Amino acid sequence: MSMLVQFFGGGKTYLRPQLGRCDFTIQGLAVLKDSVIPHFDLYPLCNIKELDYQDFKLGIAMVSDATVTMDKAKLQEIISGMNSKRMFK
Repeated sequence: MSMLVQFFGGGKTYLRPQLGRCDFTIQGLAVLKDSVIPHFDLYPLCNIKELDYQDFKLGIAMVSDATVTMDKAKLQEIISGMNSKRMFK
């Protein structure tokens, strides 16, 4: 997991031995826009997580685009439909 920090050029890892896991987080928009998004655009996820990634990418674009007034309600709508909250018809 610590190699992800080097690979993406940012982020942090957190060991949580009591839970038997390690978390990797990125909080900077620059790393997300310059490294993470281009990587997953080039190597798309081939499962249901691709839908979450597309929503994530849309949310990042909304938050980082200074020329557009962010629609907080639309952003909340996107977030509320991601991961385990995604509904299938």
